[in-house]
Amino acid sequence: MKKYKLNSLGWKLYNKWYENYCKENDRLGGNSTEGNFVEGWTIIDNKDYIKTLTDECGLLIFAYQEMIFGILDEWSIGSKETDKICGGFTIAEVRQELIKYFEEV
Repeated sequence: MKKYKLNSLGWKLYNKWYENYCKENDRLGGNSTEGNFVEGWTIIDNKDYIKTLTDECGLLIFAYQEMIFGILDEWSIGSKETDKICGGFTIAEVRQELIKYFEEV
């Protein structure tokens, strides 16, 4: 199985989604500056934040980092290639977009 790590573009997208997460966490009563997180990353898994395929990939990178390709493999078991399961996108669409944020190791 191939192994991947985030490239500089991937880290840039990760950091954007970390900022989104901190902003929403703080809005909900947390204080990310002091390490007070009231909810997990799923608080930004909604249409307020996910509007494009790049947004979906950013959330998945933030949530799973280098594990995302294994997660996509698990999600694809029993699914058709055309099934829309990631924010209204297919696994194939997500995988194709994600690859530009990683490099093979």
